[in-house]
Amino acid sequence: MGDFRFRRGALQPTWPLKVSNSDKTDYDGLYDLIYEERASIMQDLFILIMTNPGAWLMDPDLGVGLPTVLFELHNSPALEEFKSRLKTQVNSYLPVVKLVKVEFVHSNQDIDNLKSNLIVVYTVDLLAIEEQLNIEFDQAGEASLVGLDRFFKIDGFSDGAPSSLVDRGNIGV
Repeated sequence: MGDFRFRRGALQPTWPLKVSNSDKTDYDGLYDLIYEERASIMQDLFILIMTNPGAWLMDPDLGVGLPTVLFELHNSPALEEFKSRLKTQVNSYLPVVKLVKVEFVHSNQDIDNLKSNLIVVYTVDLLAIEEQLNIEFDQAGEASLVGLDRFFKIDGFSDGAPSSLVDRGNIGV
């Protein structure tokens, strides 16, 4: 067995699961971990948004279901229902997060190309931070966290679970 040193305060593994570089002197185990509360909350919120309701058998209400509104028209009432569900889900599952703004943003060109952005501005009073989560998604079934070098292939969410999250680098926060 190797000599593993565990740092205090690891909150969760990064999504996607990414094998740690074993050459590091601070190797913490098999997967890269998140140590910062800010990054952990951002990842939790992203996964809550991407998870379809019913995907978690022990808690079928968990999840907002961004993949379910992908092909809605830009003025659809389903988008307003999505925003309402997001507020309810955040209050239930991430009570330290306070939503400031939830908005679907798209230009005429985006509408023509079947693209949209979901912008979520939130605060965490305990950490004295305000963050913006910007998720771009398109008709090809890809959703990306802008600025975080991560993307989901949304068709991988057919079961509602974030199993096909693909890593394009570290979270960078």
